[in-house]
Amino acid sequence: DAGQLVVFGWRDRAWHTLWRSPPTWSPVLHVELADLTGVGRPQLVLADQAGGVAVWQWPFLEPVSQGFVWGTPMSMAVANLDGAPSLQIIVTTTDRLLYRYVWQGDQLVPAGVPVHDARLPFDLLQPVHWGDEPRATVAGHYAGGLGLWRITSTALELVAVGQPQDP
Repeated sequence: DAGQLVVFGWRDRAWHTLWRSPPTWSPVLHVELADLTGVGRPQLVLADQAGGVAVWQWPFLEPVSQGFVWGTPMSMAVANLDGAPSLQIIVTTTDRLLYRYVWQGDQLVPAGVPVHDARLPFDLLQPVHWGDEPRATVAGHYAGGLGLWRITSTALELVAVGQPQDP
């Protein structure tokens, strides 16, 4: 079913369904794996059609923590944006907003206020690391092409843009 999350496990030389999201859930649009909590095991980070951004741990009984965005999530990534030891969840929405969340204590909290930018949302969001640079730049596909972006607490900075050449 579209938007349903299915977790598979490998056992006895075959894939087996370990868990399936309930049909009552809002469709899942984006999934990432990351050790947000620092326990040494990755958590599942989900963004759903209703605007929920949730962190889950096995056995997926209920979210460990959850936040909400305004609009439908169009892209999501987990990255280290500022060189700090904590990862950030980055979500762009149909309302041209960019949200950032961090893990603090035992919960997901917003990292500042959402950034509004007319160039949003990104169709694709991918962290990019350059050599010894401690912070990530993100590659984001938007209406103007593919761009490399720096995300700060208050703005998006377009560092470089790539557009297909006309034949």
